[in-house]
Amino acid sequence: MSCYEESLNAYSRLDLCQIGDVYEIDWERISNPDRETLEGLGVYEEDKCVIDYETVELENLWSVAEYLESDGDERRYALEQLLKPASHYLVMAHNCRWNGASGYKIVDSIEDVLNRSYDVSIYPKAVSRGGKCLVCTEHSHDVPMGAQTSIIAITDNEYEKLTDATWDNVIAFAR
Repeated sequence: MSCYEESLNAYSRLDLCQIGDVYEIDWERISNPDRETLEGLGVYEEDKCVIDYETVELENLWSVAEYLESDGDERRYALEQLLKPASHYLVMAHNCRWNGASGYKIVDSIEDVLNRSYDVSIYPKAVSRGGKCLVCTEHSHDVPMGAQTSIIAITDNEYEKLTDATWDNVIAFAR
């Protein structure tokens, strides 16, 4: 099993768009708080606990968690564990609109592969052994049940070919 596949196992239940988000837990809002379970999972200040998205999700603390801020470095680190480094990335969203339309964009940094102009949740589902391609399920208001999105690390040579490519050629490359 490659390091990318191992990372997929660690992140597969997490929304990539929320990795790096930080939350505050107010102990007074927890009935019968189980402090032993939460011990060491966050940073404690008086009656408050600052905790990351992964812990909130995996420990199911949503009813007592309040969003504070986001740490882009954490999100970038997670993406770097799932995708190999590249100068460019092709993001291909299949049937991602209410009418079944697909689309793609090419971005120049790993930080931009998750950027959308709408609210979205993106869950990693498969990764190639070498980390070149990450297949995700993307949920939005248009497709609440989810649609496939492929994020592909591309070389400069592939980038040059794709910038002038037809729609059919981009689809063929993404497959």
